[in-house]
Amino acid sequence: KWLTAAKPRAVSGAVHEISRDEFLVAAVDRRGHLVTVNTDFVRLDRSQRSELVGTPPLQLWHPNTPAGVLAFLADELLAGRPVGAYLDWVAQDGSAYAAFTTVAPVGPDFIVTAIRPLRSDLCAQKMARYAPIRQVERAAAKWGLNAQGVAALGYDKLTETLAETGQVYQTGFGGLDLIAEMAARSAWPDGLATRPGINGRPASMLLSCHSLDAALRLWSERHQALTQLADSLIGVTPHLSATTVAARLAVAGLMGAGSSSAVMRDVAARLARVGDLLEDLSHQLQMFHHSCEISRVWIALAEIHVAACNRIVVDSLDHGPARLAPEALRYLSQALQDDLTAIDELAEQQASETAAIIHHLDLADSLTIDHDQLLDDLGQQTPGGRDHPQLEQLTTALGTVATALPTAVDLARTMASVIAPGGIRRLQTQVGRLQTSL
Repeated sequence: KWLTAAKPRAVSGAVHEISRDEFLVAAVDRRGHLVTVNTDFVRLDRSQRSELVGTPPLQLWHPNTPAGVLAFLADELLAGRPVGAYLDWVAQDGSAYAAFTTVAPVGPDFIVTAIRPLRSDLCAQKMARYAPIRQVERAAAKWGLNAQGVAALGYDKLTETLAETGQVYQTGFGGLDLIAEMAARSAWPDGLATRPGINGRPASMLLSCHSLDAALRLWSERHQALTQLADSLIGVTPHLSATTVAARLAVAGLMGAGSSSAVMRDVAARLARVGDLLEDLSHQLQMFHHSCEISRVWIALAEIHVAACNRIVVDSLDHGPARLAPEALRYLSQALQDDLTAIDELAEQQASETAAIIHHLDLADSLTIDHDQLLDDLGQQTPGGRDHPQLEQLTTALGTVATALPTAVDLARTMASVIAPGGIRRLQTQVGRLQTSL
């Protein structure tokens, strides 16, 4: 109800920008009202904190934002899934500014962050996708549909668009955009702001933020490497499967030509089992790749929450304690604990998935056959001897499989060495220290 009840602000046509260092931070309750905001939010909104608290954030988003997009975001959030999106915001004076916005559940409420979009290419691309949804909604409004009906049609159009890309089902709404934005921020040489010479609680809070940021960057690099290893293994598997199929066809041809010895039947049975293992492996690898991508989204979300914490603390040091937003920091630190819990659970899942992948590859490797010995054994039993074309095809295929499988096993074992289940718990201790400082 609050989704369609909020009336957007009037737009003046003027625009302004978020600076590279600014972070809008706000907490929103289940009724859809702002509970707390930080100073950057107040400045960019060109209003007062007292005017913002209690306001529906939907009222602050540009009226061109399709209602169906907002309804979809609300559904994702109520299902417990964080979201990210390029959105235009409208300040109290009617001027607009673009921001990459994230919203994540925190207990019964939500934490909102908004930053300057560094990937202008992605921002333009995603904003353009809203155009056909707006067209559908405007047509529906002309037909006389009420606000809920308009939002429902826009929702359906967005779902149709997302189904064509499949990205939302892989990494959540805006997940890949969040990864790209944080990667662009990581490329900055200066990193998080520092304030040398301070002491006490502010120093402790900044130290915690910088420790968390450094550790999360390492985790991000680790999961990027994991994704690349999974891609390499996914690339090897179809070749292995195709070669196994070719070997099975060659066996069938030889058996059909009268070479149906016990050795040949054993080869057929082994290849059938290898084929089944490779089919299962393909599914396992896709699941592993999916969990790695989801981990990267949670890591990027944790990075943005850490950077927002750091910004609030630095802002209070530069402009006085009145600029500190302790309630916003409490929401951010709780969101960080949730982020790290999700990352840790995914690491446990990935360790289990990798063990299953290695097990399947080891089994397949144990079923490989000495193709040179096989050529000698079957050459004596096959019409035409060793020069029979299908026997040559079989032994070539088996040689390829025997060579490729150990490479695949090595890749899988490398993946296992990169995963560190339980390693994220040290970071949760750092967040605990941040909360204690508050």
